[in-house]
Amino acid sequence: SNQIKAASRWCHISTGYNNRTSGHTNFIGNGVGNVINGESGFIGTGTVDRVLDSKASGILGGDYNSIQSGVTYSIIGGGYSNDILSGSSKSFIGGGLGNLIWQSEGSTIGGGEGNLILPNASNSAILGGQLNTVGTGSTYTVIGGGFNNQAFSGNSSFIGGGQGNIIKNSPNARSNSS
Repeated sequence: SNQIKAASRWCHISTGYNNRTSGHTNFIGNGVGNVINGESGFIGTGTVDRVLDSKASGILGGDYNSIQSGVTYSIIGGGYSNDILSGSSKSFIGGGLGNLIWQSEGSTIGGGEGNLILPNASNSAILGGQLNTVGTGSTYTVIGGGFNNQAFSGNSSFIGGGQGNIIKNSPNARSNSS
């Protein structure tokens, strides 16, 4: 059965099974095993999606996605096993599989598989592709897509796409797709 904790206010669970919410103004539309605690959280549908101790953040659909503790104003559109971790407020993952934003505010992963934005890479983006990484400290960096592209410590760097492009320790660097 679904559960709205006793101290919660203005929360709603439409349908589904074993969904739980606590806090204020949270909404779960449907699904199985979804959890929201915090304030103004949203899960549209899915299985075992989590919006934990967050404010004004949501998951539209998908399975095993999570928005972690302390994250505000962030969204996961859908997909499977995508995570926005603590310290990544105002971030967005559109969909895909196994994408991660970790301690990097204002960052975006459009989609794809296994893309990572690592700590202190705020305001960076990976638009798509597979196994692309914006490394620790690489703020204002964009990887357009491709496979296994990496930008490490290259603030304001850009990799358009391609495969195996690497930027290391180079402020304001660009890489053409190969």
